[in-house]
Amino acid sequence: MQAGLPVACTNIGGPPEVIPDTELLCEPADPAALANAIKAAYASRNEIGARNQSHISDQYAPSVIVPQVIDLYETPSGSS
Repeated sequence: MQAGLPVACTNIGGPPEVIPDTELLCEPADPAALANAIKAAYASRNEIGARNQSHISDQYAPSVIVPQVIDLYETPSGSS
């Protein structure tokens, strides 16, 4: 995603939290759905790739993540 590529994957684990294009997520053990997601990713690869690259930069750049991690460590245990 950071390299500007589209990503198709199953809708389990961590990927659904990261993939902004829900049409590229499919149920596990459904090869037809995975094939359709791959076809959709390929058909719009440039648009999806650019969107992925922007999404990763906006959500997961060190300038975004580091302050969140610091805040976690500075917040007293049990506080929100």
